[in-house]
Amino acid sequence: MFFTPYIVHGYFILPFVCLVISAKWTRELGYGLLWQLVAAICGFVLGPIMLLLLYLRGTWLSRRNPKPVAFI
Repeated sequence: MFFTPYIVHGYFILPFVCLVISAKWTRELGYGLLWQLVAAICGFVLGPIMLLLLYLRGTWLSRRNPKPVAFI
């Protein structure tokens, strides 16, 4: 009963979603397992800021490298 307001209002859902997406994007960008864990933790703590950094990294990599990136 104590944790229901946090789950309902998104205080736990948004950081968890950012954790999963940032780990997935680092895997698709070709980083190793250690960087995936670091990005997942940063995604949980920083949230959308980490997603923005990874998105920008993916777009700049696609400009330099003609290989397509899956999430763009």
